[in-house]
Amino acid sequence: MTARNAEGEAPDSPDSDLVREARAGDGEAFRALMRRHQAGLLRLAGRFLGSREDAEDVVQEAFVAAYRQMARFRGDASFATWLSRIAIYKALKVARREKLVTTEEYDREPRGA
Repeated sequence: MTARNAEGEAPDSPDSDLVREARAGDGEAFRALMRRHQAGLLRLAGRFLGSREDAEDVVQEAFVAAYRQMARFRGDASFATWLSRIAIYKALKVARREKLVTTEEYDREPRGA
């Protein structure tokens, strides 16, 4: 198991300093983490959703959730893994919702049938 610092990041993690600063309330550090991870999260969300627009919405929601929960980041996994899990959760939520809408449309009997 990899040793972790007080912020939960492996000491040699490229995110460790930014995570520490973001947890202390540094907005610029969090913005740097966003820039660092945005492209990968867009690819990840896009695989679940198939729509660039939906993927962008999910990534934005994931970053908002991560920012709000930053103090609770325990570091059981890397920041990238933690952030990816948030994005996956959000993407699955959208995918399920979209599927339900589509399924309901196909399951409805035509009027007058």
